[in-house]
Amino acid sequence: MRKVIEIKTPNCSRCKMFEPEFKKIQENHPEYEYEVLVFGESEQASEYVRKYSIKSAPTFIVINGEEEKVVKQEELAESL
Repeated sequence: MRKVIEIKTPNCSRCKMFEPEFKKIQENHPEYEYEVLVFGESEQASEYVRKYSIKSAPTFIVINGEEEKVVKQEELAESL
């Protein structure tokens, strides 16, 4: 499985500014499934925040098979 999960917070200005670039990444990497989880609105997001000690938004979890890697927005494109 290849998947990218975005963890963001409600009203995150950095997340909103990154949306156009995130859409380009999705178009350039259709082999990945994409999911957006909002901290405070999704129990799964809360689980990832605790598991990886996420402290900023947006943060991305890139899954390639069994490997899960946590990356910041500026590292996402290079991580795929």
